[in-house]
Amino acid sequence: YRITLLSDEERVQLASLRRQVTKGALDDNETVALRELSRIEGYEERLNAAPPSEERVALSSPSKPDEPLNNGVKALERIHEVGRIWRFPGVQGGDACIAGTRIPVWTLAQMARAGYNDADLLAAYPALRAIDLQAGRVYMQDHQQEIDTRIRQNEAP
Repeated sequence: YRITLLSDEERVQLASLRRQVTKGALDDNETVALRELSRIEGYEERLNAAPPSEERVALSSPSKPDEPLNNGVKALERIHEVGRIWRFPGVQGGDACIAGTRIPVWTLAQMARAGYNDADLLAAYPALRAIDLQAGRVYMQDHQQEIDTRIRQNEAP
């Protein structure tokens, strides 16, 4: 199975923006869109190049044998959200992090429990976007025991 994070329309938009950038004709909004779409494309390439892991198999396997992977908006939203969470050996001890950063999901969970809201988290970590926080919340819901364990392990005695 191949996991896709960009829709066909987003791929067309990305190609168009890349053509425009060679002409130097991008405004600020288009520059941000180009950066974000390129970032997602990079995640997609790394995810599909990575050896199959339990999480990748779960993402790339339809929940029902006769159901296509990209069936419905919810399935696509789920892939977009989970595709923003990475786990690599040697990066933050192999903890799940927001893709493209070294920010562990458990750290965001701990800060949220301490009363930080989304605006506080985005101010504390300028590399994050609101969708990264959403992806972190989805991951936390799906891996609650792991998150709780990592928070306990990292609390000061």
